[in-house]
Amino acid sequence: MNWGESSGETPLEEKDIHNAKSQSQPEVLTFFPQVPEDDFKLARKAVEFSNHKGGTIFIGISGEGKFTGVGDPSEVEVEVGVLLEDRIEGDFRYHTFTYDIDGCGIIEVRIKTYETLPCSVDGKFYKWKPVPRPLSPREVRELMLD
Repeated sequence: MNWGESSGETPLEEKDIHNAKSQSQPEVLTFFPQVPEDDFKLARKAVEFSNHKGGTIFIGISGEGKFTGVGDPSEVEVEVGVLLEDRIEGDFRYHTFTYDIDGCGIIEVRIKTYETLPCSVDGKFYKWKPVPRPLSPREVRELMLD
């Protein structure tokens, strides 16, 4: 499964989510056991994906691939949407989906690549890299020229 831009706008099948847990594609796929207390972490990861080639964030699955679940998935889905829309500036496009797998509520945030303006959080631009850091002015210009 391609977890970047071309993953579409329809919900996944349960088998796809089970498969995601065993995949290592940090440039397009990441997991959070819960919505992080420091919401900057979630917003930064979303911006990294948007400014790279899109990606998927699962909330309710640990980095080790265990289903941890979230409280009420519908409430958490709204909370995540508000968090992302409040913190991120630029051409940020995404879809969220909720799942109940093995009694655990899972949120999927499917992030598209920006089209017109790169995205930023707290006034800084990020793009996926093995070591996250803000982009330099030159790197932001390169994003805008692509």
